[in-house]
Amino acid sequence: MNAISTHDRGANMRGGGRSTNPVDVHVGRRLRLQRTLVGLSQEKLGKAIGLTFQQVQKYEGGANRIGASRLFDLSRVLGVEVNSPAFSRHPAGSVFAAARNSRATTSHC
Repeated sequence: MNAISTHDRGANMRGGGRSTNPVDVHVGRRLRLQRTLVGLSQEKLGKAIGLTFQQVQKYEGGANRIGASRLFDLSRVLGVEVNSPAFSRHPAGSVFAAARNSRATTSHC
């Protein structure tokens, strides 16, 4: 049996009404905050790592998940480390706790 749940598979499909994950939204908000703090536009940030400004918009809105290598590239351009408060602070505590709470309330068992 496949270890990926139906809910997880839906998260990787385009369209389909996928709801945003609170961790993706949080990381996107922190990305936007750090980008504005260093004075970069979405277009300039995108160009620095080979993306369009639309892709940066999707990341910042939490519509698209940021992969580990992309997060590393973004952090280098923004002058912060991936594990810095620029990406890790969450208003409700741990980002991981927020994700657990979200999964607990949306599980389809």
